[in-house]
Amino acid sequence: MANEEGGSGLKEKLQEHEGLVEGEDSIVDEAIRILATLKDLELSASPSLNLQGDNVPPQFLCPISGELTKDPVMLSISQVFLLSLSISLGNINSDDISFLGLIVHCMHAPTYDRPSIKKWLSEIKRVCPESRQVLSHAALVPISMGSDIDDGEKVTNENRYRLHALLYQLSVSSLFEQRKAAKELQQITRRTPSFIKLPGNPEVLHLLLSPLSSAAPIDSELHEDLLRTVMFLSENEDNNKVFAAENEKALSLVIYSLKSGTMQTRLTAARVISSLSLKFKANRDIIGGNPLAIKFLVELLKVAESFIPAIALINLCIFHDRNKKRVICEGVMQFMLSKITDCTQASNGMLLLVTILSTDCKGAVELGRHGISPILDVLRNQCIPELHKESCLGMLSRLCFTHRNVHQQLADEENTYRTFSNLSESATSKERVREYARAIVTATSSSRKDKVTFYSSLN
Repeated sequence: MANEEGGSGLKEKLQEHEGLVEGEDSIVDEAIRILATLKDLELSASPSLNLQGDNVPPQFLCPISGELTKDPVMLSISQVFLLSLSISLGNINSDDISFLGLIVHCMHAPTYDRPSIKKWLSEIKRVCPESRQVLSHAALVPISMGSDIDDGEKVTNENRYRLHALLYQLSVSSLFEQRKAAKELQQITRRTPSFIKLPGNPEVLHLLLSPLSSAAPIDSELHEDLLRTVMFLSENEDNNKVFAAENEKALSLVIYSLKSGTMQTRLTAARVISSLSLKFKANRDIIGGNPLAIKFLVELLKVAESFIPAIALINLCIFHDRNKKRVICEGVMQFMLSKITDCTQASNGMLLLVTILSTDCKGAVELGRHGISPILDVLRNQCIPELHKESCLGMLSRLCFTHRNVHQQLADEENTYRTFSNLSESATSKERVREYARAIVTATSSSRKDKVTFYSSLN
């Protein structure tokens, strides 16, 4: 009885949307029948339900294997109707949307079991099982993408189908609809980075970034929201771990975004690279191995009044000697030394990158060749954060023993301004800062033997 009452109410709502069902009572009745079956089966509430026998609606059987679909996917060409449903039924009660979406999916977009459809497409040369037409594009989209969030709670059916519709809205709709979809996806992933699950779902990023694959110029607002969505979803550790390894084309689109678009979108792309490079060495290997990634980041560093490109390069170079060499080969050392003249965030980011690159032999040679006067000016003014100050002094104390001209410049600085004596005596400096400063004072005023002994005592 309850099913009949609920079905009557939904029937009235469905019949209100004449543009969708065009008054076809048979379609409405079929929808109500399936809805009643779903509610009777308590599909979403019974994890141990036995879906065998005559109780299983035929729409839940794989049309290729004839068996119950266990890993449900849909062909991309079948999603336009589901997308139009999501848009057209926007004023229907949210509690009904997931059921209505499932109903229309069952009637108009066949669900295939992933192993069966993959085998079919492989053996039948991309022929659609439904229309028997040759497919130029046949992405498989999982019905269950984003099924879990970090706290273990199930994402609602409404959210799953909304995500599904938004991804397709990006690939087939007008610019206005694409903007709306990208904005909503950005907001969803900002709240819950794990809402979109990348492991095992390589199609997701393909659909998400499909507008960037177009040869036509990309709208800047759409470009920014798509990159921010990628940035937020990469904050999830599982997504971050597989992004570069399993999504080479998507990574290439992000890297090309370092070069094209507005300054804001280019900086957002740098944030994505920075996020991907921070935690996993495998990501640093893959990104650094792309011949354009570091090149474009260095070019961005030279034109952007921002610390973001420097931080992205720092994350790429952490515990990665090959990436350090790649950055140095781009001729960035001289440029950064010429820009380390104030205490802006951009300047401090470059200063920290210089200290990291100086741990490489070639970087140390470059630094010694171009001179350390800008670094001494900043240290003398004591306007940099303590962490950067510590890194700079540690770098200078190392170079003092390997480069004669650096040793001489440090000695001249101490004799003229007492820069390092002041730092070693400062009550506000960190203990490590004072130790490095004392090491430089000793190195510039003692014999070679005493220098080595004192410096070794710090390590």
